Amino acid sequence: MKNIGYSKLVKLLLYISMVAFSIGGIYSLYGLAGMPREKNYYSSYGYEYELITKAGYVRDWIVRYADEKILEKDGVSSADIKRYRTADTSVTSDEQAIAGILSDRHDYYEFIQDQLVRDNVNVEYIGIDKGTGKVITNSPLYKGSNLDAVLDDFLKSPTLITGDGEKIKRSFQEERTWNYIDGVGTFHSNYYNGSGVANKENYAIYVRTKENLQPGDSFYERAMNFEKATANKDMIYVFGALSFVLGLLNLIGWIKVIGQKEPGGEVSLNFFDKIPFEIQAIGFGFIMFIWASFSFFWINDIMVSRGWVPYTLGSIFSSEEFVLMVLIASGVAITLVVLSSFVRHFKNKSMSSYILVWRLGKWAKEDLLNEKTLPLAAALVIIGYVVINLGLIYMICNVWGLFNLLMWLMFFSFNGLMLLLMIKITMDYVRLSRGIETLAKGNLNSQVKLSLSLPVMNRTANQINHIGGGLEAAVEQSLKSERLKTELITNVSHDLKTPLTSIISYIDLLKEEPIENKTVTEYIEILDERSHRLKQLVEDLVEASKAATGNIKAELMPTRLDQLVIQAVGEYTDRLEASELEVVFNQTEEVEVLADGRHMWRIIENLLSNTCKYAMPNTRVYVDVVRKEGKGCLILKNISKEPLAIEPSELTERFVRGESSRSSEGSGLGLAIATSLAQVQGGTLKLEIDGDLFKAIVEMPQVAQRPVE
Repeated sequence: MKNIGYSKLVKLLLYISMVAFSIGGIYSLYGLAGMPREKNYYSSYGYEYELITKAGYVRDWIVRYADEKILEKDGVSSADIKRYRTADTSVTSDEQAIAGILSDRHDYYEFIQDQLVRDNVNVEYIGIDKGTGKVITNSPLYKGSNLDAVLDDFLKSPTLITGDGEKIKRSFQEERTWNYIDGVGTFHSNYYNGSGVANKENYAIYVRTKENLQPGDSFYERAMNFEKATANKDMIYVFGALSFVLGLLNLIGWIKVIGQKEPGGEVSLNFFDKIPFEIQAIGFGFIMFIWASFSFFWINDIMVSRGWVPYTLGSIFSSEEFVLMVLIASGVAITLVVLSSFVRHFKNKSMSSYILVWRLGKWAKEDLLNEKTLPLAAALVIIGYVVINLGLIYMICNVWGLFNLLMWLMFFSFNGLMLLLMIKITMDYVRLSRGIETLAKGNLNSQVKLSLSLPVMNRTANQINHIGGGLEAAVEQSLKSERLKTELITNVSHDLKTPLTSIISYIDLLKEEPIENKTVTEYIEILDERSHRLKQLVEDLVEASKAATGNIKAELMPTRLDQLVIQAVGEYTDRLEASELEVVFNQTEEVEVLADGRHMWRIIENLLSNTCKYAMPNTRVYVDVVRKEGKGCLILKNISKEPLAIEPSELTERFVRGESSRSSEGSGLGLAIATSLAQVQGGTLKLEIDGDLFKAIVEMPQVAQRPVE
């Protein structure tokens, strides 16, 4: 029993019911569209239009045809002939033009007589030529001399319209306002069919309908149809509302069972469902355009041919209404086919594959709007923005009225939306820039938060947020590695110190023993030299390790840098001479710095040792001690004996030597230790290389200069 509602028979009945109720609802709308909205026939547009048309015929009669000479050859002027021949180039002579003009005038005069005399039942009129006193009228009250009495009677009529030789004035009901309507191409062109007149105020037109309309003309027929249509309004309202409610209930039931054979069952898709939604919509729109155009013209023909008709249930069985019902049924059936495909995809949760724009948007988000294609996408957006604006501006410049206001609204709405979008993108870019700046300052925990932004910016924000974590992990790993390296060096150095001390002690004991074998004596001297060199290396390792871990303490006190340098150079005189180097004190000033004398001595010693090892023999070593910008500076310059194919910053790293052959003695720690010792004291050690010129600059905080006594 549960599956009965999902059977093909029930679905077919629901489908037919929806079509039927749709016919009823749409037919009711069609009926209401033709229903009069005015409270009576005399205030309706149809009545007003027809009465003004009659007034136009009265005006033409009194202005043009009151004098019967206009229908004769003498009534045709040369200007009339010229105008006629200009309008009709096939006319080759004035005689043909005169014949044509008279023929047209006779035809129109007969037409006026038909409209105002022969076929006129319910319209009363008066046309007055004040200049000649000529009067045309069909009023039974007019006796030839009592025109004023007739006009008084006309002016009391609620349906009266008046005019002159050019314009007409109307006032059908008391609530209407008096206004003028141009007769030429603005409201009712039938009112003014002839050429203008210079003395338009000499003419007076009065037209009205009888108080009680009599059968025999269109006024009576339209009035009767108006009353019948008004009487059927309530029935059509009820019929339309009932059709709408029942159709809606059927639609809900049909949506529930469409595409399934049982409650909660699998949704089955057909061949039509595989067509993308946009293609279905385009095809549906094209078909419905043709359908709407044909239906509109059909309905228009019905309404024009009938005017107001009595809309009853019986009238739908006429041939015209039957065709209309077929049109409505076909339109509803086509609509339900497209709607069913949409519903099946919705129930199947396959909208992403059904809607092509959705698929394109997903593709654009994942593949198009990336770092490589973003410039192309931005260019397309700019081009689209310009094209849409040009289109809107063109529409604004070529459209008037309410639609033009709509174009302006669309123009400002579109540009306002684009402005908000650009502001949003700019703000997101600023957030990304600030996030990068924060990371650059070392705040690795900062986060960039974006909402409703472009995919490429969301990806960038996500990457920035992960940079902090990555950098923090890398720094932690680097510190851990450096700490392990330092601990290893420290531990190894300490472990080497004890056996090395024993070795040196035993070598000293061997040196005191009387040994006659010269070879053994030479070996002992070599062991002594190498052991002391190894001891120096171990001490350098320990000191470098302390400097790297910050375990070196500095006792800062005023120290004469110039005296310290001179003393150190004096102690290194022998080694410098052995290396064939000449020390030149280029500039020596009395400089007092705030430093640890022991550490400062080690810095100068390491620099001089480095000079003895790597300076080119038979060259000069220049030493300067100067004051510079509140600092005491030691500048040492020499020429390297080996090419310096290395960056200055690399020379201050541990275990780096100025020459790669490692033929000279040294641990490669001298400059690194000197740099660390300078930093511990609040100073700096900078190296500069210019070709083979090596330059070391030590800068220490200068003590305030004391006044000279």
